[in-house]
Amino acid sequence: MTKRKYIRSVSKEQNKKKDKILKRDNDSNIICNNWTSKEDDLLVNLTNIVGCKWKFISKYFHKKSLSQIYNRYSRINPNIKKGRFTREEDDKLMELIKNHGYDWKKIAKEFKNLTIKQIRTRFKLYLSKNLLKNK
Repeated sequence: MTKRKYIRSVSKEQNKKKDKILKRDNDSNIICNNWTSKEDDLLVNLTNIVGCKWKFISKYFHKKSLSQIYNRYSRINPNIKKGRFTREEDDKLMELIKNHGYDWKKIAKEFKNLTIKQIRTRFKLYLSKNLLKNK
């Protein structure tokens, strides 16, 4: 094996390791792995007890980052509505945008079963186009 091939093979191995491990705070490793049903149950139970205090909750998930925990919860949260928006929700969203502008956090507080991301995406992909057509 020539020097060049050896260097390439080492760098490929290092890249594989980098794909599996993310650095957090230069002192702990977070391994990207699938969520188990036990972890899902623990996450739901913890949020029911302490609310959405992600730093506190992350102490129970040593190999997950804050963003991984938040994103997972937003997917498995039983209170979040999945599916299409109703006409009433669209009308309410348009009215709230008139009142609050594009302050998605304030608007999301008015919708108990939708996330900020769902509301913002609904507006940007569908309702904003309708606004432009009507003008």
